[in-house]
Amino acid sequence: MPAAAAALCEYYGYLPRLVRHTGLLPSTCTSATSSMAPTALHSSLYGADPSPPVRSGEFELPSTYSLRKPLVYDIAELPPKSVSSLRLVIISDTHERHREMSVPNGDVLVHCGDIQEGLNFMRDVKAMLTDFSAWFTDNTLHPHPVKLIIAGNHDKAIAAMPTEDVRRLFAPAVYLCEDSVVVEPANVRFYGSPRSISNSRWSPNTAFQGKKAWKPFMFASARQEDGPAAVSTAPRCSPEQPLRARFEGGTPGGPVDVLVVHQSPDIPRAHHSVEEQPVCTYTQQVAPRRVLLCGHLHGAHGMHRLPVPELVRKSFRVATRDGGGQPEGVVRLDEIPFLPCINAAMMVGRFGQNVLLPPSVVDLEL
Repeated sequence: MPAAAAALCEYYGYLPRLVRHTGLLPSTCTSATSSMAPTALHSSLYGADPSPPVRSGEFELPSTYSLRKPLVYDIAELPPKSVSSLRLVIISDTHERHREMSVPNGDVLVHCGDIQEGLNFMRDVKAMLTDFSAWFTDNTLHPHPVKLIIAGNHDKAIAAMPTEDVRRLFAPAVYLCEDSVVVEPANVRFYGSPRSISNSRWSPNTAFQGKKAWKPFMFASARQEDGPAAVSTAPRCSPEQPLRARFEGGTPGGPVDVLVVHQSPDIPRAHHSVEEQPVCTYTQQVAPRRVLLCGHLHGAHGMHRLPVPELVRKSFRVATRDGGGQPEGVVRLDEIPFLPCINAAMMVGRFGQNVLLPPSVVDLEL
């Protein structure tokens, strides 16, 4: 990878926090973009230039909802996040080239699968996975307080191992395989699944694929009401309150905020609707409230706009500060325009000539 590319990252702005809107008076809620109608699947590869940035806290940062393409920064020049936000750094499809990349600092480092190359049969896979774990959990390289990993279809060695052995191999990073984890004290719940769909009938890389891998998400706990309808003081991420991961296991203890899955929505094609893509049906089942993180389809790298899950659309509005002519400090509530989906697959190019793309970054306002 060229040296210049190693120092870059793609910034997807900040996601404004959500506020439960049940019982709000109509005068307190405006709707700039309605999500009642199905939202067309959109890829950042086919978008217009980003909208002007909006104010978030002390810094001029763009809202994720205003972007169609990420802003590319040198890692050293990435704008600082607000203390009341959680910075997610996302990588995926590193395919054994992890030592070639640089990763920006943040609160949560997420790998969305495909650690292995999959086609290199003449090497020690266990040694490679051990090296990846040492690299990923190195606090000098990656001081992120929380690190999360899912597997992908290339990760046959991981699929062949007992899950508890994989957890020990990657510890202190948290390995998720149809599991949830809560990042405390921010109280942000992640759910991770390695499921994906084969994009070629000839591909030998079929780990975590097939009908068994696509069992429906059926957890009543993830659909419970979990908070009052109020604009409350946001928790702060600070050294006085270090972040930590509380593993929940296979049954989420409440609604999912961030869904991490290997499968990505495909890029728009003629006669190819959102509803025809299993990952979109799965997203409606899980109903993540904030963002979907994925990889797998290298050509679909970037941000996709998915329909807001029905449960989320009915229950929440997005809080916008200092906008729409409101007095300074007043919070305006708008309908959630779409569910952001960030495909962080880091490979592009033909087989044998792949180039690594920059890591992805997004801030979650708390």
